[in-house]
Amino acid sequence: MPDTFNTPVLLIVFNRPDLTQRVLTILKENRVNNLFIAFDAPRDNSLEEVNACKAVQEMIYGVDWATNIRILARQTNLGCGNSISQAIDWFFTHVEEGIILEDDCLPSSSFFTFSQRGLNDFRDDKSIWQIDGSNFYHSHTQNLYEYSSFPLIWGWATWKDRWDSYRFDFTPQEASDIITNQFNDRLIKAFWLNRIKDFFSNAVDTWDYQWMLTIWKHHGKVVRPPVNLVQNDGFSSRSTHFEDDRYNYLSKKAVNINLDEYLPNAVLDYDFKLDDLQFRYRFMKGSRVHSFLFFINDNFIKTIRRAIRFN
Repeated sequence: MPDTFNTPVLLIVFNRPDLTQRVLTILKENRVNNLFIAFDAPRDNSLEEVNACKAVQEMIYGVDWATNIRILARQTNLGCGNSISQAIDWFFTHVEEGIILEDDCLPSSSFFTFSQRGLNDFRDDKSIWQIDGSNFYHSHTQNLYEYSSFPLIWGWATWKDRWDSYRFDFTPQEASDIITNQFNDRLIKAFWLNRIKDFFSNAVDTWDYQWMLTIWKHHGKVVRPPVNLVQNDGFSSRSTHFEDDRYNYLSKKAVNINLDEYLPNAVLDYDFKLDDLQFRYRFMKGSRVHSFLFFINDNFIKTIRRAIRFN
């Protein structure tokens, strides 16, 4: 890696000082020079959250190793969906392409060089909407890139012209039509229709479902690395969406690779079977039978939680 890493990086933080410190250390070690940081305000006046947010903000304002740094500070809480999507909007008012990280995403050094190379290789290929940092099924490929229909947002990169098509406000019917048209596989289709149902019932406050829908609406694809380059270390009671240990299997170690040892296949062939494996190991926890049982159990738990929440 050169003396400085100049591809812009957006870091989104909130109320986890321990994780924020870890990812800031990684950014410093990798000499990230163009750093954008956004944080939301505390959700309430609880002393614990106020103090946690204050500790995070003190870390952010103490960053002195990046030459170019911009900070987006919120005075009132926007919530997960609005906070993150608007932070990315803000990021792309300043840059044409860049990397997005949240505080619980711990990238390897190879993630930065892979993202930078992917942004360069696919800048003019408008069928590619995102560069992923995650890989949940090691296919032992010799190719540097794999095609996928499933954008993974635990460390990723994209371009302003793709993000400019992002919509936060899909209607339930629009979302259902997009998913129905996108997938032929019944399990995958049922999974996403159920997730979208959760979203529109206000059980999920997020922004990334809308990003997926945007990509699918435009028949886009993403590319991912041959191995996993980002570890998500945020599975705990402090997580917005992964608050219990059922999801710990997703905290897969980030590794380093020599990009020059892989074939630079900028022209890709889409392999549904490989993509299906990625889907099941990321979203459904393994084999097809296991995936079906996980789907049933996950929906049962969600139904009980919703019943408790609204009764």
